[in-house]
Amino acid sequence: SPQNAIGTSLAVVFLNALSGTVAYIRQKKVYYDAGVRFSLATIPGAVAGSYLAGYFTSKTFTIAFGLMLVAVASLMFYRSSAQKRAEPPFDRQHFTYNRPLGVVLSFFIGFLSSILGIGGGVIHVPLLVYVLGFPTHVATATSHFVLAVSTLFGVGSHWALGNILPGPALAIDIIADTAAAID
Repeated sequence: SPQNAIGTSLAVVFLNALSGTVAYIRQKKVYYDAGVRFSLATIPGAVAGSYLAGYFTSKTFTIAFGLMLVAVASLMFYRSSAQKRAEPPFDRQHFTYNRPLGVVLSFFIGFLSSILGIGGGVIHVPLLVYVLGFPTHVATATSHFVLAVSTLFGVGSHWALGNILPGPALAIDIIADTAAAID
């Protein structure tokens, strides 16, 4: 069912986000000022998305997912066609960004992640870089941190709803980790 596909996919995303987040924390690349705020903002969106996913039929899920792919492709096109800019060294003490806008965007990213079973980073990173002015390496690490928190709550909600198939989720994660190790 669409609900099983969404929940199981989100479980795989969570496992991936968790391992990536641990690596970024060890590298001290996560910007916690934004990461904690944005993570808290994603939680209600992630929970709401998991419950609203129950209304998908196969057809409506396919349409919604297709529209999301078009939106992501558009963001990626915009990102690749934007001029490259030199990034100065990141100064955690003096860096500023639009916190309210970041919180609102994060809520919607948590919602989209949980309702579609995707990682929100593909949307979050370009928004952090091009809308909020984060350096790319900080945006990537911080987005991973936010994704780990968001998907944790999304997975918890999907688990409570019976939408996760644990065997396939673990098998996909093992295959993905093995493929990543080979690369």
